[in-house]
Amino acid sequence: MQTKDGHTLPKTPHCQRFLWQWLALIGVLLITSSTLQGQITEIEAKHQKNLKDFSPIEVLPRFGEGRGCAWISNDPGTLFDSSENPIFQGAVIYGNPHWQYAHVSGTDALGNDFNGHESILRRFELGVRLHFLNYFTASISTDVEDDGKAKDDNSYDSLDYALYSSDIIFDAQDAFNWECYDQFQLRLGYFKVPSNAGWATSSNSMRAIERASLSNYSSPSDSLGAMISARRGRWDFDLGIFSGDEIDNGFDSERGSFWLGHIGYMFGKRERLDSLRTDLRVLVSNAPEKGETFQQDWVVSWSTVMRRQHWRMMSDFIIGENGDHNTPSQNGTYWGINIMPSVWLLEDRLEAIFRYQYVEADRRNGFRVSSHSIRRIADQEGAFINDGYGDKHQSLYAGLNYYICGDNTKIMAGVQWDDLTSRNKQVFEGLSTWFAVRLYF
Repeated sequence: MQTKDGHTLPKTPHCQRFLWQWLALIGVLLITSSTLQGQITEIEAKHQKNLKDFSPIEVLPRFGEGRGCAWISNDPGTLFDSSENPIFQGAVIYGNPHWQYAHVSGTDALGNDFNGHESILRRFELGVRLHFLNYFTASISTDVEDDGKAKDDNSYDSLDYALYSSDIIFDAQDAFNWECYDQFQLRLGYFKVPSNAGWATSSNSMRAIERASLSNYSSPSDSLGAMISARRGRWDFDLGIFSGDEIDNGFDSERGSFWLGHIGYMFGKRERLDSLRTDLRVLVSNAPEKGETFQQDWVVSWSTVMRRQHWRMMSDFIIGENGDHNTPSQNGTYWGINIMPSVWLLEDRLEAIFRYQYVEADRRNGFRVSSHSIRRIADQEGAFINDGYGDKHQSLYAGLNYYICGDNTKIMAGVQWDDLTSRNKQVFEGLSTWFAVRLYF
């Protein structure tokens, strides 16, 4: 098989070989980690609570219940607990092997039908978290992927690894006993910027197998920066400044920067709702350049999360201005909405997920669909979809999640229909089918 530029691609490996390969790897990891200390420490429990409290997204209980779940839910990677030590209070190893299979079939911009599949290690973050000096938490992690991205030799099969995050969190509220705040933290380092509700959700607790294209397109990649996060009553606040430089540049190039501002409010029970939360986020860049972590001039997102009995719904309304560093056809304003309801079919076990996304852009190439898995499979199969660019995109997702041990161990399946057009001409229409196994400890 050849690409559009004439390069010959290697044959796609059989999915069965990948399935057994990664299931065997996950099994070894689980057996190995089960030999470590299985009881969560008081300090680590506090850290996990802080992370959840600052998350605008309601996640599943970390501690999954059921036979055989205790060890994976109670931080089996705990290396030591020394709460009485004035220097080091604890250390934890954590990780999240995520495997998935995808099949895409559709019609490209030339009217040609194509189909293909991939079986990949979507991500495997492996890191260590250290609690020290009573009020500090330092984390560093790397991400290993076999995600099918094209390499320099035009092959698609090899492992990639890179720094995923490296940061230090200082608990100022606890250190100074500030009674005017319920929580107050300072975070420094290289980490994910919570730009909208979909992007702020951890990959470990996502309802759909892949995030919506609107969330991905509107979000910067991991960036070096500083962020203050605070909570007072029902209010949440975030303020951060970040470098736009990619980590591959060594943070020494003359790149720009961008700001994040966030305010959120938890309404609690409202009429027929069990809970309602809303968040407003603004990202502003000072003259972004090509290759920076944040590609837009500005992005504004307004999100809501609501619950009623077994139902839950998350929505994101996003509007943004593409940076002028792009080609003229990729500039201009875009806007879109992402709505994702879910319902428990079996409480805490089986969940049904639905998602609808609609996006419009001023310019004919003012929006781009995510690379997983449409763009990559189309490229491997020699289909022309304008590299995923268009000015109007609709998608529908439906899926089922089975939680064996909460988010610690779950099986996911989903199907998504996509329709991408540019100036009323078809760019891509097709179906993507996914199956995934997600673990984290």
